[in-house]
Amino acid sequence: MASIPPIRLLLPYLSDEMLNGFLSDELKAVMPSILPWTRFLRDQDTHFQGARMNVLELCRRRQKDFVLKRGDGFGSNAVVVGSEHSPEAWGEHLARGVREGNWIVQEMLTPPEEGLPFLHGRELLQAHVVSMTCPYMMRGQLIGVASRTSVPKGSRVLVGAGAEGSQAGIRTAFRVG
Repeated sequence: MASIPPIRLLLPYLSDEMLNGFLSDELKAVMPSILPWTRFLRDQDTHFQGARMNVLELCRRRQKDFVLKRGDGFGSNAVVVGSEHSPEAWGEHLARGVREGNWIVQEMLTPPEEGLPFLHGRELLQAHVVSMTCPYMMRGQLIGVASRTSVPKGSRVLVGAGAEGSQAGIRTAFRVG
C-alpha cells in the first residue's frame, strides 16, 4: 500500500517554479495569492522576489522573514519562527533542518487583525485578533473549516494553537450533509 506524504512536504511542489511544472498556467498564476513562498530547506539555489538566491543564505540574511516547519509535523508541531530566535539559535535550527532533510521554509506572512466577539465572564466583548481560516475540501466540495485565532493582545504568530499556554486557540467546524 502506498503511503501519503505529509502535507507540508507537498507545499514546495506547489510554490517552487522549478517543481510545479505539472500545474496548469492558471494554477501557477494563482498559487502565490493562496500559498506563501515555500521551499525545501536545502543548500540549493532558488528564486525569491525575482532574484536567484541560495535558500540557506537567504534564510540567514532575512531570518525575521521566514519560518521553518518540519515536513512530518502537524498543526503547529515543529515550527520555528525566525523572528523569535537569536541568529545563533536560528543557525542551529537551519543546520538541524538540513541534516534531517524533511524541513521546509516559508515566507512569514502577517495576517491582518479582525474584530471578533469574545465572552469574558458574562460580558460579550469585541477584540482585535489575528485569525486564519482554512477550508477543508474533498472532491471539490467544502466539507469543513478550521480557524486559528490569537487571544486578545496576544501574539500575531499563531503557533501552538490549542496547546496549553499558547497565544492561539483553535476552532474547527465541519459541515455535514
